[in-house]
Amino acid sequence: MADHAGPSQTGPSQTEPSQALFCIRLVSIDYYMAAPIPGVDVCFSHFEGTPIERVPIVRIFGSTSGGQKACLHLHKAFPYFYVPYHEDLPTSPKEASAFMRKLSRGIDTALQMSNLQTSTETFKEPAPGRRQAVHTLQLVRGRHFYGYHAGEQLFIKIVMYKPTDVSRAAMLLQAGAVMGRKFQSFESHIPFLLQLKIDFNLTGMGFIKLSKVLFRDPVPDLSELFSQTGGGGSRSSQRHVSVGAQLGSGQRHVSVGYEEAAEADGKGRAQLGSANRSSQPSIG
Repeated sequence: MADHAGPSQTGPSQTEPSQALFCIRLVSIDYYMAAPIPGVDVCFSHFEGTPIERVPIVRIFGSTSGGQKACLHLHKAFPYFYVPYHEDLPTSPKEASAFMRKLSRGIDTALQMSNLQTSTETFKEPAPGRRQAVHTLQLVRGRHFYGYHAGEQLFIKIVMYKPTDVSRAAMLLQAGAVMGRKFQSFESHIPFLLQLKIDFNLTGMGFIKLSKVLFRDPVPDLSELFSQTGGGGSRSSQRHVSVGAQLGSGQRHVSVGYEEAAEADGKGRAQLGSANRSSQPSIG
């Protein structure tokens, strides 16, 4: 079982209601895997040098501050976990980069072999070809939460595509099935959706505040809508919008379906008014 990592938090940078152009209350949240959309998702892995096949898309159901029912789709959010970058590993940037590419390929291979074994045991036909598992690997600094540690140390942040691969990859790393050495994993026990909510200070029934929005065509005509409702904003007709979102320092894309039109010009990106998690976690 993976140990718990307690990431250090930056102070909340809440977006003021006056700055929030679009708000949605988080009532229910789930995710699904889909092919990346050009201009919206990450479509090419510069780490692996290959096109990306499938990415996770978070779906949030709720209502806006005006009471409109909404379904928000959040793009460019990926699950991740950490392993220590041991002292005996390469220290030069070039050698460290080569090691992490080798580690990434090792994780992909180990997961592929694990899938083949599972398919054999369950009498299922294995999926053809090599399935992408690792999105990227990054070196970060952090401090162990348990015990005494004089300072921070290096960790590898392993960013995956499929959330269900996180626990399996962590188990294989801990068992020594990758590169013939054992890696202790951290934060691999945290579910993807909970990890996302922790990173950006999202709470159930709380508002996600977006400062810039990009609507999907066709954008509802506000004057038409209000002339039909006498300015009261009736919720009888179903509308759809798409919102480009930026959560903290990482760009995200949001697609929203809702009732009534949001008061926006349909241009720009969206900003999530909640705290971003530090890129230098405290590991425990």
